[in-house]
Amino acid sequence: MNLPRDLQNPPHEFGVMPFWFWNDALDAAEIVRQIADFEKHGVGGFIIHPRIGLPHDIEWMSDRLLDFYDVAIQEAARRGMKVLLYDEGMYPSGSSAGQVVAENPDFACRCLAKIELTRGEEPVLQAGQNLIAMNTRPDGTRIAVVDRKADSYIRGLHYQGEGPKEETYPAGDILNPDAVATFLRLVYDRFASRFSDHFGKTIIAMFTDEPNLLGKCRESGVRPGTTGILDRKVIYRVDGATLFYTGRLVDVFSRDGAEFVKFEQGDLVRLDRVLKVDEVDFTGREVR
Repeated sequence: MNLPRDLQNPPHEFGVMPFWFWNDALDAAEIVRQIADFEKHGVGGFIIHPRIGLPHDIEWMSDRLLDFYDVAIQEAARRGMKVLLYDEGMYPSGSSAGQVVAENPDFACRCLAKIELTRGEEPVLQAGQNLIAMNTRPDGTRIAVVDRKADSYIRGLHYQGEGPKEETYPAGDILNPDAVATFLRLVYDRFASRFSDHFGKTIIAMFTDEPNLLGKCRESGVRPGTTGILDRKVIYRVDGATLFYTGRLVDVFSRDGAEFVKFEQGDLVRLDRVLKVDEVDFTGREVR
């Protein structure tokens, strides 16, 4: 069988690009040796992924860590290989290993939570909670919905002591534009300040890993949310039905006595003329 040359020896862009776990003490000579071994086995690039197991003296986005990045990127450039930069330490993305929340505690991940109330009972809010919706059931009991901080985290880069327990970091509020801007500054701008000369050449992309609106949440029964979320025209789906906030946000938690706002597919076309942000509707279509 005579196969085209490119099938017999595919260009690097059609080959594998593995996650390269950095999960132990780092050494410049060992980094160069492993890159040479990648190339020897036909690997044309890699994703640098700092991971659990890094020693405590190599912190996320520290000069010391980025100096090792520089070794890897320079060697990849010399060999004509490609690099992706992983944007978190470790995952899910959006916290910069807890640095977002360390800079501003108000940027911690938030959620929508319900408070069950008896007949006539009023909600008692704790510090940091905001009442955003209430509903009365046919039996007179009520549900209050609040936005508050979630008990949420992301996985860390270091073991606690000798392990095996891992350090964790507080998850950031990726529904808050200011929190996300902080994340971008701490990670993307920092990468750009060190490696922008390689952008679009050796460094071809960033890898963001499983951003989750609730991070890795330790509690159940809460929903994604943040302060001021109702001003952002958020669409919720409950059991396949589309629920747009009309004073019935509690229906996200309970269908008891709920008067759902349901939209069939044909209604989406009319609805997308009303719900639009930056001229793109919630279905992803351009608004005409």
